[in-house]
Amino acid sequence: LVLLGVSYALYRRLSPAPSRVGRSWEGVFILLMITTLMLTDFLSYGAWMQAAAGDSPAPFVWWNPIGWLAGQLVVGTSSAPAQTVGDAAWWIHCATVLTFLNFLPIGKHFHVITGIRGPVVGPRRRGRRILWPAVGCGYALEDGARHLLLHRMWPL
Repeated sequence: LVLLGVSYALYRRLSPAPSRVGRSWEGVFILLMITTLMLTDFLSYGAWMQAAAGDSPAPFVWWNPIGWLAGQLVVGTSSAPAQTVGDAAWWIHCATVLTFLNFLPIGKHFHVITGIRGPVVGPRRRGRRILWPAVGCGYALEDGARHLLLHRMWPL
């Protein structure tokens, strides 16, 4: 499903017809990073599953059918090459995650990181989530660490 969504988003960004979606290189880069993450995840799981099966094809698994299909790419090889393909895909996956996380703060998709602040450390009043106060409202928070986190790292 993720790959279908990314494919549609790439089509919208790169199609010649004008659309509301802009044509920034950054948006395409983010979509390609997501695609790389998904493909390497499927390939690593499928290759490891095939390595565990040995020379015979790995049995079908209902919880990861795309990973199983990716594992069929290495059918017929012995366990060592399939394990190597799985390990290489895993390391590419890890490098992509680290690149993605390093790119987010300098790009326009920084909201992916800062969006966690609301649901996790947002202020509460009588058990309910309250709206973020405007600058200078100064809600009294019980926890000093929460105050430090909210007002020092992310000034309102």
